[in-house]
Amino acid sequence: MRLGARGTTQIIGAGGFSTVALPSVSPAYLGVGYIIGVRLAALQFSGGVLAWGLMVPLLIFFLGPRLHDFLPPGAADDTWAGLAAAVWRFIVRPIAVGGMLVGAAYTLFRMRKNLTAGITALFPSCGIPRIV
Repeated sequence: MRLGARGTTQIIGAGGFSTVALPSVSPAYLGVGYIIGVRLAALQFSGGVLAWGLMVPLLIFFLGPRLHDFLPPGAADDTWAGLAAAVWRFIVRPIAVGGMLVGAAYTLFRMRKNLTAGITALFPSCGIPRIV
């Protein structure tokens, strides 16, 4: 940006850029979506929308200046995209993994009778006691 008339040496560097991230579609994602079905693919997609569209902005907003206390040293650079990626990697992703582990443990607990019956049928002569 030039300050003054043409030929002036008073020039200020100005300008900016914005970062836009759009969802990408790859053949691998389409294949996985086809294999797991529409219902599970929709759940997976909604989890990503919840993580990036709700959790990351809310954590950045509510934690504000204290956000760096919850991140490892040097985890986030000085850009918004770097901060959002660090929040997702070190805060939101562990929450999501914990939710998946709780869901898996609950599913195994609900299937305990069927699993026991199947394992008992697999080894009938080993004398494994039936758990009811």
